[in-house]
Amino acid sequence: VILQSDVELRARMLLLGRDPNQALHLELPQGLLAAALRELIGEKLIAREAERVQVTRPTLAMVAQEKQRLLASAGGAPAVQALLRAVGASPVELDGMAERRAIVGAFLRANLEGTTLITEREIDAQIAQDRERYAGVNPATLRAQVRAMLARETLARNIERWVRVLRARVPVRIYAAFESS
Repeated sequence: VILQSDVELRARMLLLGRDPNQALHLELPQGLLAAALRELIGEKLIAREAERVQVTRPTLAMVAQEKQRLLASAGGAPAVQALLRAVGASPVELDGMAERRAIVGAFLRANLEGTTLITEREIDAQIAQDRERYAGVNPATLRAQVRAMLARETLARNIERWVRVLRARVPVRIYAAFESS
């Protein structure tokens, strides 16, 4: 079960990292709510699968690292604490998010290891495709940046594939009226 308050909290955290001045009071756009819901559904499905296949539980250090990532992406601990107070959420909810993300991370590491290896040919093709964009960039720096970008894109596609597979196996009912859900 994912509550509307969970979706709104995640959406405000996403917004907080981009626009801290409006994150607490702005009426949340439907598209942002829909994106937050999709993200939460994906996390829950992967966490459920991780438990089903008995992926090794993340350590306390891994959970703490995920919590730090969450805080950093949302503008830091003071901003997140202000958000939690503003929406009436508990710090325990943030801890739960961090733990679920650590479980998801452990599952993805176990199941996607080696799938984000990028070949030199793929880097060359990307650079050739977007040559103007990369003009004047140091070649070594450019290759490292392109490799990282391609790895992130590959990881995102693999995660999307896992979520599609899991959604096909697990009944997901959405009662929210967010567009693009």
